[in-house]
Amino acid sequence: MKIRKNKITAITIVIFFILSMASHATPLAKAGNISLPTIAYLNLAPNPAGVGQTVTVGMWLAQPPPTANVQYGDRWQNFKVAVTKPDGTTETLGPFTSDDTGGTYTTYTPSQVGNYSFFFTFPGQILAGNNLSPAATAFTKAFIGDYFEPSNISATLTVQQEPIPSLPNNPLPTSYWQTPVNSENVYPWSILTGNWLGLGQIFSANTGNYNCKSNYNPYTTSPTTAHIMWTRPAAPGCVLGGEFGATGTSNYYETSQYEPKFAPIIMNGIMYYTQYQGTIANPTGWVAVDLYTGKTLWTTDYPLTLPSPIGSTSTLQPNVASAGPCTVLRCGQTLYYVSPNQFGALTYLWSTGTPAIVAAATNIAPTVMVDQFTHAATASTTYNMFDASTGNYILSIVNGTAMTLTEDDQGNLIGYYINSTTETLNEWNSTLCVQNYDLATNFNTNIWEWRPPQGAIIPFSYGLEWTMPIATNITGVPLPQSLSFGATGSDIGGSVNSGVVLLTCITPGENFFTTGFQIEAAYSSSTGQQLWAINRTEAPGTRVDITSPSSGIYVEINQDNYQA
Repeated sequence: MKIRKNKITAITIVIFFILSMASHATPLAKAGNISLPTIAYLNLAPNPAGVGQTVTVGMWLAQPPPTANVQYGDRWQNFKVAVTKPDGTTETLGPFTSDDTGGTYTTYTPSQVGNYSFFFTFPGQILAGNNLSPAATAFTKAFIGDYFEPSNISATLTVQQEPIPSLPNNPLPTSYWQTPVNSENVYPWSILTGNWLGLGQIFSANTGNYNCKSNYNPYTTSPTTAHIMWTRPAAPGCVLGGEFGATGTSNYYETSQYEPKFAPIIMNGIMYYTQYQGTIANPTGWVAVDLYTGKTLWTTDYPLTLPSPIGSTSTLQPNVASAGPCTVLRCGQTLYYVSPNQFGALTYLWSTGTPAIVAAATNIAPTVMVDQFTHAATASTTYNMFDASTGNYILSIVNGTAMTLTEDDQGNLIGYYINSTTETLNEWNSTLCVQNYDLATNFNTNIWEWRPPQGAIIPFSYGLEWTMPIATNITGVPLPQSLSFGATGSDIGGSVNSGVVLLTCITPGENFFTTGFQIEAAYSSSTGQQLWAINRTEAPGTRVDITSPSSGIYVEINQDNYQA
């Protein structure tokens, strides 16, 4: 009996360890691809609804695509919803593609009283392994080639004559108001609270325009009556007098045509600008001001204690906006980050120049860096990211180049630039740059959260989305020089708008006055594919301006005869 009991105990221990090992082991390799069931879900809201009332149709599968990870990985394809109306007629909504969580939605407006039948179908799909994350794991890759079986579900929408009342919106104010506006008042208050990110550069300044094509914000309304809420001095002004006499020039240089001392950025009711001491060659720091009271919220004229950056030998850094002259504000960013685990906006400030925290790092080569994706940066512009609430430094992106900056519908900074050496048009994405660095250095496979690494020094090339060749000739005749972006308002205008990147080419050495021709070419802002190119004949010796593209058109104006 004793021997038998020991055997039973031994066998029990062995089974326990086998089960323990199985519960912690990596999934065993499959003998081959398999079929996996899916479960479909469908939601209609509001339900019941009224005739003419918009109904949201939400559809999803229980399991997200196994390889999906924010912008990376597969998506479920060919979602369809068959709608049968009360009179028996039918229509099909779709096909739709899921997001990375495995779902999506559409809207439907019923036109008849009665019951509508909605039938959502997923036709099944072999997981292809498209656009995999650089940090994709063996576990997620194991699903590639598996067949996810079809599934479906139905739901009934009851429609009545009268619409179902929704919660009332707070009306727009008729008197004084200020930010922040409660997030429940997204409609219709959003027309009052837009930002001014300064993506475009005003004459002789680093920032200031609303975007790369204009100084006009088309999304928000401005006050209908002029009023002064507060004032603060930006530079000396008024008549000099005394020994300077009474002439047309005996005044302070307050207009500063070539020395602009004020090019603001506005986000969430806070105005940011670079403060200058004397000329624009001597920036001394940044100022954050409450737009409604004029109160200074913070400045960058104090030291900060920060985590040591990679390669730095000290945790105590001087003012991170300063390395000799302080870095100059380039633009603001309202990043609207949406992932399965978080959504909402975060505000950042970006500058150009070399902060002290980067200058103190010892591992930044003075030469061009090449990353794991084999994209070489082409210049040495540094972009620095700061927290807009405090002015505190976050990270730097090094070995970059000057760009025409825009934003996409998620608030990612999108930059376009020409590499004249390789004759290419390039698109760069700030968010992709930070995420790729995090994947490459920290092996962080979960980018369902936005976590910019504090103190990181990131190669610019991590953010390169695509590179496409540009024309080097027109009808077989070589171009006199590379196509390029130019300053809007001159005869080498160029900009990004309505899905188009507009580039121009003129005779080398030509400044404002054409020598008789101007080459213009358009490229897709989403793919870089050439759309068209043309050689326009101009009157020699005249100044030809190109307006910024808007709503799919641009205008060429001859300043000598005022003809467009």
